[in-house]
Amino acid sequence: MKRLTSPQLRKLLTFLEGLAAIPDQEAFVRYLLAAAPGLIPCEMLTYNEMIPSQRISRNWVVPQEVHPPETDAIWAQHMHEHPTLMYYAKTREGQARTISDFLSQSQLHRLGLYNELYRGWHVEDVLTAVCHVSITAPTIVVGVGFYRNRRTFSERDRLLLNLLRPHLVQTYARIQAHTHFREELVRAKQALDTLEQGVIVLARDGSVREITLRARQLLRAYWGAAPEHEGHLPPELQEWIGRQQGPAPLAEPDGSPIPPMPFIVERETARLVVRLVRFGTEDHLLVLEEQPTVLVPSFFGSLGLTARESEVLLWVTRGKTDAEIATILGVSPKTVGKHLERIYQKLGAENRTAAAMCALTAIRPR
Repeated sequence: MKRLTSPQLRKLLTFLEGLAAIPDQEAFVRYLLAAAPGLIPCEMLTYNEMIPSQRISRNWVVPQEVHPPETDAIWAQHMHEHPTLMYYAKTREGQARTISDFLSQSQLHRLGLYNELYRGWHVEDVLTAVCHVSITAPTIVVGVGFYRNRRTFSERDRLLLNLLRPHLVQTYARIQAHTHFREELVRAKQALDTLEQGVIVLARDGSVREITLRARQLLRAYWGAAPEHEGHLPPELQEWIGRQQGPAPLAEPDGSPIPPMPFIVERETARLVVRLVRFGTEDHLLVLEEQPTVLVPSFFGSLGLTARESEVLLWVTRGKTDAEIATILGVSPKTVGKHLERIYQKLGAENRTAAAMCALTAIRPR
């Protein structure tokens, strides 16, 4: 059995060290195309994401000058002739293979793939391996190909690619999982942006990891500024968070932790209530909720009331009688009674108390 030479082993370890730091798909492809030829010399290198059954392929090629746009269409037309690709799609086995494992040189030269594409590239053999093969239809094959103008791939080249392949598979899977997580996070953040409550995700050092639109609005309203991503919160809020992150919180008799007291900022007509929610050992959530402290008729707009009906309901919530409301608004008690009848009907309320409860419920942040 062939073994790697010391220089090959050192190159492989150096390549794997760089591969471990790859953060995303774009960087993965860029690193692979730049560094892999140093491991396995070749005239051309490709990275492909393919759906063979539909003749669809996204292709990255170095050197770029051999990859004009029209070559993608030619490859898509003839990709079903590529023996290693068809082998991978059928078996879902992704070990290093060469075209010469399947076809003689004369057989290769009879293919449209060779005559339409490989002949112009002076390609006589390709060493390939797969980073990913999907388990659901349609079958997606993601792989890398090393192209040479002679049939000179050695068993050491094959061994090197087979040693590299598990790390390519792992890196590809990690990037896909990370991408999926980030997409889910974006969707969750978009959903949170529709709420009246603001949400901030804090890292352990107190820096802001994620912040919703509503949270930014509330921070600007109460402190005049909102932190940028990776920024920090207002000093007094940071100090309060620091106090909450001390010893383990007290617990209820059933063992569940007692929530920490909220941080409250008072204004003339409203207050901001900030609650700290612990989860995991690293991150915390801040939930920001603005609560009105002075009711005004405009708060009841969501109830479908007219401006006058909203005024009447406001005074009902303050415990005023029909006569008192009539005096305040400069109308007759009978008119107030008529307004109340319409209010009860619109709210589905049976009496003043029920109408007042509907009003108070309507102004609570959702």
